[in-house]
Amino acid sequence: MALRLWDVTTAAAAVASGDATGHGAASTSGARCIAIGEGHVGAVAAVAFGHKNGTPIAMSGGADKVARVWDVRGALHSHRAAAAAAAGDDDDDDDLEESPLRPVPFLAKSAAIAHDKAVNCCAIAPNLTLGATCSGDRTARLWRLPDLIPCGVLRGHKRGVWAVAFSPADRVVATAGGDKTIKIWSCDPNTYKSGSGACLRTLEGHTAAALALKFVSGGTQIVSTGGDGLLLLWGVRTGAAIATLDAHEDKAWALAVDDDGDVLATGGADAKLTLWNDATAEAAAEEAAANASRAGATQELSNAAASGQHDKAARLALKLNHPHALLVAVKAMIANGAIGCAQLESLAATVKGVALLRFVCAIKAWNSNARFCDPAQRCLAALLRHRSLRELSGVKGVKDHVASLKAYTTRHFARAGRLVRGTYLLDVALAGMGVLLDDEEKSAPAPSAPPRRLLAEMARNWDSGRDDSVPMVGALGAPAKQAAALPALRTRGGDDEDDFDLGHFSEDDDDDGGGGGGGAVPDRFAAGGGDGDDDDDDDLSAEEDGDGDVESDSDDAPDEVATVKRGKGGAKEKPPPAKSADAAAALGLSAISPRKTRGQRRAESESDSEAAAAPEAAPAKPKKRAATKRKAALAPVEEEPATQPKRATRARSKK
Repeated sequence: MALRLWDVTTAAAAVASGDATGHGAASTSGARCIAIGEGHVGAVAAVAFGHKNGTPIAMSGGADKVARVWDVRGALHSHRAAAAAAAGDDDDDDDLEESPLRPVPFLAKSAAIAHDKAVNCCAIAPNLTLGATCSGDRTARLWRLPDLIPCGVLRGHKRGVWAVAFSPADRVVATAGGDKTIKIWSCDPNTYKSGSGACLRTLEGHTAAALALKFVSGGTQIVSTGGDGLLLLWGVRTGAAIATLDAHEDKAWALAVDDDGDVLATGGADAKLTLWNDATAEAAAEEAAANASRAGATQELSNAAASGQHDKAARLALKLNHPHALLVAVKAMIANGAIGCAQLESLAATVKGVALLRFVCAIKAWNSNARFCDPAQRCLAALLRHRSLRELSGVKGVKDHVASLKAYTTRHFARAGRLVRGTYLLDVALAGMGVLLDDEEKSAPAPSAPPRRLLAEMARNWDSGRDDSVPMVGALGAPAKQAAALPALRTRGGDDEDDFDLGHFSEDDDDDGGGGGGGAVPDRFAAGGGDGDDDDDDDLSAEEDGDGDVESDSDDAPDEVATVKRGKGGAKEKPPPAKSADAAAALGLSAISPRKTRGQRRAESESDSEAAAAPEAAPAKPKKRAATKRKAALAPVEEEPATQPKRATRARSKK
């Protein structure tokens, strides 16, 4: 429960020169206690020592929850005075090592109850104006020195705080807690005037409690040790772990650094003290050399790929661990034919060690994509041909990729099988069209006449067909019947715009018709003439009812059919087309059942109602039907005087 002040100047010089060797070197080299401070009523767990411009100061804390500031300068002055009095020479203050004096009292300048639990660590700022303590009560506190005036409380850790340290360059303080985190806090007086400091960053990386920490590299980095036995190097600006070193097998409780931060010392529960040297410069030089070598190898890879040396390019890609460059080289070898395949076989047979593992990893990555499954399967087949399963299984890490290779390979083979089965249907379709011959037909002797081809036959029938018909070819190459041309309506001209004529026939076709149907009626529409196989009754644009009216979907009454008369000279009129029933009888079909339009049905219903209301009235004279006109037109017509005939117009009735 006492605090001791030691003079180690002579011992440090002996250790530095190498004179002190073996166990107990510091004691035999002249290190001794010069002052003893008493005041703590519990175990002293934390001590901090600081000096600036020759003015030292010390701070301590312990299990009694009290923080104390000690007068180091007064203790040194008392020791020198006592040594001078004992020697009888007040001027010989520097010869302390030969003084037989006992330690002088080490007095405390101030004391304060710091925490609710034991003080675990304390620290002094470089300017000696601030001090910090931390405790198991999950807080850290800032104090104004040397009077221990409270400045702020740092709250944020979820468990006890084990270490605290000030930055040598910035106004920040770092704490290490049992919650496996390191927190960086602001020491700016403007931030902790409110009573609580601001947390700037939280560093996470330890797998156990963080037990000790120090700032190094001018305050730009932090080193820490923890219950996991690891030594971690952190970047203050980034908050990321730069390096992780396995320091001890048990908890690493102690950590110390020199003024430059080039040498570190750690102590752990495994009873070991480990010294660490800063190898940043050596690592940077090694990295620069590796980058230069890699740049040269990359350039060599590009040259090999450009010059067509694909085997060399593939080996360089494996050396540099460039899967894409390796894929390009393998594709080039496959496209090179037999020579490239031989190069691929040689590559699979000679690759070893880490390059073999990288080759298998690249094959697994390619095999997972259907676009690159072909080079992956070729490389895998080459490996299995030249390497035994025992040799492949002996490569470290290959077993982890076997399941993926098997799954994707099975999927690719199933997809290839479906594609092959799909080609069978295409062969059947092409053979049925006469484009593809079976194997038996190919082996049969060639016929005397060349086989008819589908496209040539279609072109021949198209060129030889009529202008108004569409030649067609059947499924097996046989020409189908030509589609009959339908008559086109065109305006007759004159005063009435509703007069139309069948544009397919002319007035000069009187003598070309057959079977007494007249020149105006084509052969296929005549009742008794023409060839009955040319067409059927479907060419009519609308069906007719029993009296010859043409069916209409509108509510208007059907228009009257215009009677076409000859011009001057008293020529005969053109007879109307034959009735649909006669045309059907001529074609050997059953008569077409008449259908009436809605206007006709409405007119009949109105006439029936009028007849029922007035039975004594004379029956209405039925309207003339278009069929009657057509039938009359088929009969011989007497010649009329050579006068200009009147043009009949269609009357359109509207409601």
